[in-house]
Amino acid sequence: MANGIDISQIKDKAEKYFSKGQFSSSLDAYLSIKTQAGKDPRIYLRLGDIYRKLNKSQEAVEEYKNAAEVFVKQGFIVKAIAVFKMIIDIDPSKTDVQKRLADLYAKQGLGQKPEPIPAKIEGPKPEAPPAERKKKIPRTPLFSDLNADELSEVIDKINVANFSNGDFVFKEGDKGESIYIIAAGTVEVICRDKDGKEIVVDKLGEGDFFGEFGFFSHGIRMASIRAAGNVDILELSKDRMNAIAEMHRPRVSEVLFDFYKERVADRLLALSPLFGQLTAKDRKVVLSKVIPEAYEAGDIIIKEGEIGDAMYLIKDGSVEVSSYDSKKGKVVVAALKEGEFFGEIGLATMKPRTATVTAITKTELVLFSRIMIKEIIERYPAAKKVLEGFVKSRVTDIAKLKSGTVLT
Repeated sequence: MANGIDISQIKDKAEKYFSKGQFSSSLDAYLSIKTQAGKDPRIYLRLGDIYRKLNKSQEAVEEYKNAAEVFVKQGFIVKAIAVFKMIIDIDPSKTDVQKRLADLYAKQGLGQKPEPIPAKIEGPKPEAPPAERKKKIPRTPLFSDLNADELSEVIDKINVANFSNGDFVFKEGDKGESIYIIAAGTVEVICRDKDGKEIVVDKLGEGDFFGEFGFFSHGIRMASIRAAGNVDILELSKDRMNAIAEMHRPRVSEVLFDFYKERVADRLLALSPLFGQLTAKDRKVVLSKVIPEAYEAGDIIIKEGEIGDAMYLIKDGSVEVSSYDSKKGKVVVAALKEGEFFGEIGLATMKPRTATVTAITKTELVLFSRIMIKEIIERYPAAKKVLEGFVKSRVTDIAKLKSGTVLT
């Protein structure tokens, strides 16, 4: 309630008018509480919707601009971009709004400092009592680390899609190379059990991302995404983002790599038997120190007989693992693809590599140094046991060598 006015009551009344098509009455109701729109930009947003219904395009654009600016100031860049796309849909000449949003967000971003990452792995710590836990708003470098010009390019390349209840954004098994951000509404993440029955494994809401693995690789969708009600979604394709990265090299490439580490690599580490022992904070320490490497098809990444000083995560592309046999010559042991690791055993044991790894296609890798692995096994006894288990099993398999198990 503000100045004796029950804002929520007026909004409910205005929405009833709107749902019945009584747009003039709905407009009068929303105008009576427009002074509150600085705190609740959805009022500006609805005013824009009403003016569109009344075929007053310029008035609609002004209200949408107001809504977008408040969303940016409040930190809701995804919503602001979606509103901007609505403005362009009405009047394609309004590109000044795009620059204005980018400038506003860049200025806001200068004041955002991420939580400092410790220099060393700290090891597991007791969980804080419930009273001490604080909810933190996740920070994504995909937007917040871009400057105004770079963000303006991203806004220009993003598509906005609207889905109704029950519509699929994509289905399990589809091939896709786009990343999606929910601007409004909720979606369900759906998988199928062994009997083919649908299971809702998660729900995602405003500001959530999905589709990262397809965006950074060429993978097949591992789940279906279905709208739970009306949903507005921003879509950014890999091709379009790569075009931006080419235009703003090497800055945007670095931002994309940070985004990959935060959204994809951290999840891969959490699922890895070796890195899964680490706390979330220690995984961030590890990822803060990794570096990217790129190889062309046919390049040798590691060579049989060499002492290993690094292990690798495949970010994009695929590699072939082979070994030399005195009788058979080159024997292909395995092929590895995006999301898989190699080189950890030779790195940890200081023994010569027992296989050669060659890039099959143009391949991007994430390199982990010996120092990182040493810190991990020193701090995490469970991780050390996992690594020892790998060594024992692979030493046994080396007698067969051609069994398909990789020892690098």
